[in-house]
Amino acid sequence: MKDKNRLQSVVTITYAVVFLLTLAFAIYMRSAEYNSVYQARAIDQCEILENYTETTVEDSSAPLGIRKEYCFKLSDISNTKDYLAFYIVHHYAEVYIDGELVFSLTPNENNRIGASPGSNWVFIPLNQTDDGKDVKVSVTPVFKSVINREIEFMLGARSDIVLNRLKTDAPQIILSILCIFIGISLMIVQPIAILRKKSNSWGLFYLGNLLFLVGVWRITDTRFSPILFSENPMSLGYITIAALFIAASPLLLFIKERFVGRKKALLLITAFAVCVSAIIALICQVFGIAELRETLIVCHIMLIVCLAVLVLVSVTRNNKKAGEAKLHGLILLLSVGALADLLYFYWKKTSS
Repeated sequence: MKDKNRLQSVVTITYAVVFLLTLAFAIYMRSAEYNSVYQARAIDQCEILENYTETTVEDSSAPLGIRKEYCFKLSDISNTKDYLAFYIVHHYAEVYIDGELVFSLTPNENNRIGASPGSNWVFIPLNQTDDGKDVKVSVTPVFKSVINREIEFMLGARSDIVLNRLKTDAPQIILSILCIFIGISLMIVQPIAILRKKSNSWGLFYLGNLLFLVGVWRITDTRFSPILFSENPMSLGYITIAALFIAASPLLLFIKERFVGRKKALLLITAFAVCVSAIIALICQVFGIAELRETLIVCHIMLIVCLAVLVLVSVTRNNKKAGEAKLHGLILLLSVGALADLLYFYWKKTSS
């Protein structure tokens, strides 16, 4: 036995030394070793346009009665700097070059439900003959919440713009994909376990449903998503909010299995209220009463109510029940994270 313990200690110490040496080697290689590069034909860097005029124009045909016009002059167009790009959220858009309409974005006239084009990247291909030409970008906000949203105009290679956006959103995309994959796995495995009578709890199924919804919400809400799902970016904004509307319900159903009596009943009633609010929001969307974006405040209110209920059942827990005590830290983390996300959304006007 002593020989086994001694061998385990030697292996553990050896691994710790190798791990630290490998980590130090990686840090050194990343920070101290470089290639020497000569490039006669350099690629032009992406440029953020700052010299433009912004004008608010009254337009009776617009959803909110106004549109905004941005005017600037193209310069320094080259073979590696051949795209004008900008990102818009819930705006119609038109782009004119020397008075000629070269791009237009509106919802399809045959759409029955969606009135907003959602979030979109606009990429306008340019050539060197466009150098010195005047550009006018006209954007029309669909909702009051996006009227004062700033638009950033970029000039560069399309690949460079896309790659920069991918690098920025990569952590969110990777975590979202992991959530979706694990969520689907749990939603498949747990019902099989119940059918085979290896489990009688649906807790892991609800947890998988929560992970799936959180993953869908995040991946469809990143700025890279309209590029990733370019075949129909309009749907992303609706999917994002719809997933967020119901995400709290499986969380409550997962946690309620750890409680009994009045606490369990309170969690079930709250989950039911979340479902009802989501159904009402969908009815308003389908029948043209209000868009999901316009009812987003209701979703946020329900999230705050859910957090309050979770905190309530947590702080009034019975310490003798281990199942309840273990959830205290989890609920605290969930509450802090969700509130931080809500505050960030209302501060930055985005959750991306």
